[in-house]
Amino acid sequence: SDFFTFVREAFFDPDLSLSVFLARLERLVIPIFERFLRQDIASGVIKQPQKKSEVGGGLSPGDKESLAKAVKKSRQSGSDRAKQNAEKRFADSKSDEFSKQEIKTMLEIKEKTDTVYWQLMDLWGVFLQTVRDTEVVLESGHRSGQNLEVSEFVRQLPNFLVNPDQLRIFSRRLIEQAKESTRPKQIELFLVVDLSGSMDAQKRRATQEAVYCLAKSLLQYQQNSRLQADDPTTEIIRLNLRVLGFGDRSEDLLLRSPNEENQGFLETEDQAEIDNRLWHSIMDIGKKSLGGTRDSESLQEVLRDLDRPDKQDQMAAKDSVAVVIEVTDGETTTASESAAIVKSIRSNPGAHACGIRIPGLLSSDTPRVPRSQEVDTAAEPEILSESGAFGIVWGEHGQQLTSIEKLKEVMISVLFAALLKQTWQTSLVSLETAKNRFQETGSDEDKKVFDEALAELKQAKQEYLKDAYTKQDFEGQEVIAVEAMILRTMNELLVVGGGENIYEFNVSPDGRIVSLTVTYNQSTNQSTRIQEAINLVGGFKELQIFDCSNNPNLTSLPELPSSLQRLSCSNNPNLTSLPELPSSLQTLNCSYNPNLTSLPELPSSLQELNCFNNPNLTSLPELPSSLQELYCSNNPNLTNLPEFPSSLQRLNCSYNPNLTSLPELPSSLQILSCHNNPNLTSLPELPSSLQTLNCSYNPNLTSLPELSSSLQTLDCYNNPNLTSLPELSSSLQILFCHNNPKLTSLPELPSSLQRLNCSYNPNFISLPELSSSLQILSCHNNPKLTSLPELPSSLQRLDCYNNPKFISLPELPDSLTSINIQKTKAAEDPEVIKKLNAFKKKHPQAEVLY
Repeated sequence: SDFFTFVREAFFDPDLSLSVFLARLERLVIPIFERFLRQDIASGVIKQPQKKSEVGGGLSPGDKESLAKAVKKSRQSGSDRAKQNAEKRFADSKSDEFSKQEIKTMLEIKEKTDTVYWQLMDLWGVFLQTVRDTEVVLESGHRSGQNLEVSEFVRQLPNFLVNPDQLRIFSRRLIEQAKESTRPKQIELFLVVDLSGSMDAQKRRATQEAVYCLAKSLLQYQQNSRLQADDPTTEIIRLNLRVLGFGDRSEDLLLRSPNEENQGFLETEDQAEIDNRLWHSIMDIGKKSLGGTRDSESLQEVLRDLDRPDKQDQMAAKDSVAVVIEVTDGETTTASESAAIVKSIRSNPGAHACGIRIPGLLSSDTPRVPRSQEVDTAAEPEILSESGAFGIVWGEHGQQLTSIEKLKEVMISVLFAALLKQTWQTSLVSLETAKNRFQETGSDEDKKVFDEALAELKQAKQEYLKDAYTKQDFEGQEVIAVEAMILRTMNELLVVGGGENIYEFNVSPDGRIVSLTVTYNQSTNQSTRIQEAINLVGGFKELQIFDCSNNPNLTSLPELPSSLQRLSCSNNPNLTSLPELPSSLQTLNCSYNPNLTSLPELPSSLQELNCFNNPNLTSLPELPSSLQELYCSNNPNLTNLPEFPSSLQRLNCSYNPNLTSLPELPSSLQILSCHNNPNLTSLPELPSSLQTLNCSYNPNLTSLPELSSSLQTLDCYNNPNLTSLPELSSSLQILFCHNNPKLTSLPELPSSLQRLNCSYNPNFISLPELSSSLQILSCHNNPKLTSLPELPSSLQRLDCYNNPKFISLPELPDSLTSINIQKTKAAEDPEVIKKLNAFKKKHPQAEVLY
């Protein structure tokens, strides 16, 4: 019954990959067999091995003889009944494929393996018949949304059981299909984290662990994506990561990346950079408390971001998938409102959302959400049914996470189900099952054997590392490739088994080790081994990527190989200098190094330089003519910047308190972030190529230069002395100018503008004529605003709440999906209320708040 229900649900889950299906199937079936095995051991039919030599190493001859006698005795008493049951089940099957050949094959297996006996044969017959019963569902017709991979596997399962070669052929075909399938170019991951007053210390610790595991799983997928593809030119999937905390308000927890295009997002391929920022966010989860119990504001932020036209286009073209995960204890006062927002999020193509509940004390007095605050799941079945692979009820904020194993199961189903037809390794799931079995049900001797196996694995891993190192200058490329893959597998096994994660490898198709990561793990304190590994770097003649970040005892680097293209040495608190950089280097990340005071001469091939968060860095060397991206934010002792090369396209020099001015900007510059510079008084002339400008949080900035004709995004909010804006570019799509107390009006808005936020401007009296393409208008908390101009037919969301003098409302276009005029005089006007009620009646799906 459990198996039938499981397969039926999987079949109608189009986002569930076959590999995850198999892993879950294994977890479902194996415990059933183990339960029968324990029953027979308890009844004396099977004798449990007791000798040390027998644990993990098979049965001794004496026990095999005892086992054979026990099986023979059991066979004499129960064989007829079990055989009749098994034959009846096969006979009841409606297909000739389930002939006596299956029984014959099983009998042959039984004769060869003493541990297979009639009781398990009976159960195996139930299993096979259930597969046949599942055909009733499979033959009901291939409707839209059915999982054809899972259905074909279930159809073929009886053949696979008696013919393993057919299973291999099937697996190879799936892999080929996966290679040919469309893969997204980027993943938008939103983590919405509960920082409300109900979160005690235990829940916060559980939340920290959940967020870290979720994000790290996605990072591991990105790291392996190129390795899993045969083509080394395969583009690595870009990660856009945002962490939002909620309570009485919403707050970004993720430190703003120096190479971001949008506030709060992390857009980088550098895993060390992501790790550092993620770690700071996780620390905030443990320290911050935002009070309250409102999650709707954070979810609304997510929806607003996904509603951006560029994001909509990417998801519609399947270039991007969005995964929204809320981690909470479930005590929220806005559950119904949040469910409506989640429904809107899921209505976007390629967008997925789920909730994960973090439990408190696992006892009878565990706090629960009051029934009055829960979503009525019966009233909104569509929210549940369209959740696809997530299969988690949002109204209950997900499944109880009672263990890390449960968390990993949720992680796989949420994060990887969004990536259709991507192969996923299930061998680690088997190891986790084995490890848990040793820890939960095994004897002390079992655990000792498991630990000894891990110790041998660590030693073998070191030997493989040295072996692969010595072969770098020889021709045995295929051997090197195999050994390097073994190294990666060893590393994963050690991590799952509770060991360290020191070495990680990537391998080119011709077998060369092209990427090496050497990372410190505090729980193992292997600083000596780390230094040994780093000293090997010079011998890897084909090494292209080297990451030695997060090593607290690292003081220097050896000579680097001439082939190196990417170097990441961030977050090394005792690193004081860098060696000479190879001429081949294209990317350098030396951020978060508190004792780094200067940089060496930069090679002429360098295209990207990350040197942010270095508190003792006082200056930068001459920038090479090839440089395209420069990220030098949050360097408090940096007083000026060198001349920019003409090739520069992206610049982030934010959070530099002693920076007073910028050099002349190159004509190639496309993105400029210079926010949070308290002593910056003006900006230089902007190049015509500039597309994005963020100059927010600059208290001494009084005006802006003439804007570029190609500018698409302008962020100039929270500038207390900004008195006016220049003429806006005809290509401008996004304008954020909120919280500028001296700003009294806006210039003429271009017809291209799609999103406008002019909230929290106390001296705003009116708005100019709105753009014909405007989709989102936020003009709330403007105490002097009395009315709005005519609303365009393109407008989808209108937020003008908390405007005490707002007295009238223009005609509402049919395009609106959300209106909020709460805490305004207009909300008390009977005519306005009548207009809103009529609109709500005409558009029942729209959100209308007054």
